Amino acid sequence: MKKVIMGLGICLCLVSIAGCKIEKKSTSKESSGVVMVSEKYSSTKMTKSSTEAREEVKNSSSDSISELSSDPNAAFFSQLPKEFTFTSGAGGWQTVLKMDGKGGFTGIYADYDASEVHQCDFKGNFKNVEQISEFEYKMSIGNLEVIGPQAGREGKYEVIPTDRIYGLDDANEMRVYLPGRSTTDLPKEFIDWMYHPMKLTYDNLEPELPFYGIYNVGGKQGFSSEDVEGYREKMTAQVQEKQNDAPVNMTGNWTIKYTDDSTIGSFEVKEDGTGVIHSTTTLMGQEGDLPFDEIEFKKDTEASWDNGYYIRFKKPMEHNDLVMEKRVVLVDQNNFRMISYTESGVNNGSINR
Repeated sequence: MKKVIMGLGICLCLVSIAGCKIEKKSTSKESSGVVMVSEKYSSTKMTKSSTEAREEVKNSSSDSISELSSDPNAAFFSQLPKEFTFTSGAGGWQTVLKMDGKGGFTGIYADYDASEVHQCDFKGNFKNVEQISEFEYKMSIGNLEVIGPQAGREGKYEVIPTDRIYGLDDANEMRVYLPGRSTTDLPKEFIDWMYHPMKLTYDNLEPELPFYGIYNVGGKQGFSSEDVEGYREKMTAQVQEKQNDAPVNMTGNWTIKYTDDSTIGSFEVKEDGTGVIHSTTTLMGQEGDLPFDEIEFKKDTEASWDNGYYIRFKKPMEHNDLVMEKRVVLVDQNNFRMISYTESGVNNGSINR
């Protein structure tokens, strides 16, 4: 029995000693290996974080795609034409917007003279889309930023940078008109800007808009889309048909003379029917150049003589569209005799090519 107790005592002592050694070893490892343990933990956590990060990116991308596909704005922007143009047709300038299909756009405003071009490169985005009706939306414009160009020479033109983005003056609220939008209550200023690019005028307004348009409410400026179903060609053909019905091809330079054969003015007509009147005070009560967009011949039904006409120089995109009107008798393809409005048949000068 005594031997057993002694044996147990020895075992307990050995276990105690071993435990002390293990505890000391562990304590020593902990005190000398904190950085290692920390590094091991960090390494494990970093590996886990990288994996989680990849999953988060993947999930984020999936969410973004899902969000994009469910975003009504995305569907709206994706249906718009890729390009819109703002121009008057007079002079060598225009502003072009290139749409990215997601609400963003880049653009160039360029105004060409004989040897130089004033240019502004810019970018921005449309946002806050709100549907007004089936064929009309409104949106705001944001992040509008000038991004170029650099001054220098490009071909035969000297590039002169400008900060003006013509067409987006005072731009905040923008209206988008879809094909099918009624033309009866379109803003006058929008229609004014549509004459040259799309040949849209008050005289030939179709009941529904046949192309896309963007209207800058603040600047009262209108952009038109790319051609829709040959609309531009159709309108151009109608203008050409009017010109073909005229008794004289008016293309060229004409002089307006008074009865004493003194020149009181002149005008020039381009092949597309547009042109400019060089007026004197005697001719129109004012001096200067007066552009017109169309020449119209109207039969003089009150005349008791043959070949009587009214020649009307018009700007169809304006409500008060008559620039100048002359009562004439057609003499030949190069000559008209002007007739007094107050006294029938009285000579009032001539118009000669």
